[in-house]
Amino acid sequence: MFKAAIRVNKFTSIAQLRGASLHAQRHDETGKARVRDDAEPGFGLAWSKAENDRDYLAAFKAHKTELGAGDLK
Repeated sequence: MFKAAIRVNKFTSIAQLRGASLHAQRHDETGKARVRDDAEPGFGLAWSKAENDRDYLAAFKAHKTELGAGDLK
């Protein structure tokens, strides 16, 4: 049986996207501590518009490019 959980947070800065990406890729201390001993890194279910499914900042930028959106000045 498979189990899944999601948590939804509103990101309000690029720094939050970077932090979430590091956590998703298990590069931060909390992420490293939560990996099972027998787990294969990066094997979990993920989808993204970016090449690396867990790089949320790259996915955000790819989505903006796809929509033709720019940054506020």
